[in-house]
Amino acid sequence: MKVHIATGLVLITLFSVLAVSAQVKEITKDEYYSPWRAAIQKARGLNRRKISKTEIYKNGKISATDEWLYEYVLPDKIRYVHLEKRDGKSYRTEQVDIDKLKYCKQDDKPWELVEGPCIGGGAGGVPNAQSIKYTVETVRSGNNDAKLFTQYITFKDPFTKESNIGLSFYESKYWLGSDGFIIREERKYGLAETKRIDRLTVDTYEYNPKDLMIEAPIK
Repeated sequence: MKVHIATGLVLITLFSVLAVSAQVKEITKDEYYSPWRAAIQKARGLNRRKISKTEIYKNGKISATDEWLYEYVLPDKIRYVHLEKRDGKSYRTEQVDIDKLKYCKQDDKPWELVEGPCIGGGAGGVPNAQSIKYTVETVRSGNNDAKLFTQYITFKDPFTKESNIGLSFYESKYWLGSDGFIIREERKYGLAETKRIDRLTVDTYEYNPKDLMIEAPIK
């Protein structure tokens, strides 16, 4: 399976989901996270696919891209694909887990049976938060209504090399369908005052896709 780096996520973000109600309700942290946790738990009972695409910007242009594919076939098959492009070079790693066996392929090298994970991931919190706000509103997603949950955090970024930059922001959103499953997620980092986006990640989900199949790449 080939995974292609996508560009123009900002435009996709602007036009893919239309609001049908201007009424935005402020909610608590637990009211934001509880539906998300319930949706993640519910999805674990299904075959599913998640595609996560990240664009990193520098001087208003895309300087690097990062894409992840996650596929799950019950009860014990998982495929991960990581495709990264930076400094004009592309890197690809794929891992297939079947029960307790792990298979790994890096770039053009042949598949290998490995003892431990060959693919990694990362997650991080927001340091030095200055303000946090949680909201929910009803929006239109395709032909159906959905709930859009938003978390907006302003913080002082200790890792920036720029001086007098002011506060940064982190905005995370997820669209929850009427069936209780997550349709889409977005995460943005940037500058709060100018609304400059430095990093944008868009996650999309498929549940019980008909084309989903995972087999051992080598015997």
